[in-house]
Formats: sequence, structure tokens, C-alpha cells
Amino acid sequence: MKNHTKVILSSGKILKPLVSFSKMEQELLDQSNDFLRVHRSFLISKKHITAVKNASVMLGKSEVPLGLQYKNDFLLAIGKK
Repeated sequence: MKNHTKVILSSGKILKPLVSFSKMEQELLDQSNDFLRVHRSFLISKKHITAVKNASVMLGKSEVPLGLQYKNDFLLAIGKK
């Protein structure tokens, strides 16, 4: 979405705030330790993780890719390493 952010809530509702991904990431990380960057294009909430696969993270029925660059930090953050 170029320089825009798409937020998908657990209810399925989609928000499209006029804020860059990097700004959204900074705001979320400053306010909570619940969010993790798992890919260059994805931030997720730890409380919605239902499974971890080798190259992806499941959030209910949704599958989010797990980038190699973020994998080690992600596994440490969830206590799997």
C-alpha cells in the first residue's frame, strides 16, 4: 500500500489510517510490548498468535509470513529460543 498502513483487527474490521508503517510501528512499540515485527510488511499482536510454523505465524485462520531477518528476535520474544 505504498506509504499507507492497513490495520486488520481481530474482529475482521479493516482500518486504513493515514500514517506510514514505520510511524505506526514506532507508536505501537512505544505504547505496548505486545506487538512484534515478523516481516518487513507485518506487525502482529503476541496475544493473537495461535501457532508458529517454520516460515509463518498463524493468527487464528490467518497466516502471516515470518521473515528471516526477524525470525530470531521473534522466537526470543515468544520464548521459543
